[in-house]
Amino acid sequence: MSSYLALLSFAVLGFALEMHLVFVNVIIGATVLTVITRYLAYLRRDPGLESVARDMFRLMVVTELFGGVWGTILTVFMAGLFPSMTAIFTKVYFYPIAIALVGILLSIPLIAIYWHLWGRVSPRTHSLIGVPLAISVLLVPVGFRYLFAGLDYPQYVTGDLNPLTVFSNPVYPPLIAHTLIGAMDIGAS
Repeated sequence: MSSYLALLSFAVLGFALEMHLVFVNVIIGATVLTVITRYLAYLRRDPGLESVARDMFRLMVVTELFGGVWGTILTVFMAGLFPSMTAIFTKVYFYPIAIALVGILLSIPLIAIYWHLWGRVSPRTHSLIGVPLAISVLLVPVGFRYLFAGLDYPQYVTGDLNPLTVFSNPVYPPLIAHTLIGAMDIGAS
């Protein structure tokens, strides 16, 4: 019975992770492309492009809600059913997790500010507000993708650990590049 429970636990964990990753990639792509499209609309004074940017941002906000829910489910599930694994990840990958959490904590109010000020401030100012929004959203995969690099190439998981050495993982740069290019592709779709 316990092996079936363990298998079910990992299946639910995998499903939550996959759902979260799909939504996060749409969030990343839609946010960055919204900011770029909004800026182009300002430069060209094109109301059609501004409408596209506004629609992309609406899609991103709805996706953010679903992605956040799946991320919360994933976090609670990991902490509740796999506390040892969560503790190891948190200790070994403290800095990458901290980078991602800073991105999350910054992006939430920036999303609200960006939406609330759309049409209430000059298009130039609004375009400038989009820059920290895009950066904060990009910090999330920059931090969390390191977890996947560490799973693929766990070079610093044992022994005395300098937490900054995790950034020297050779799997990390191509993984983050792949993630950002893929997110732009998914967001554009």
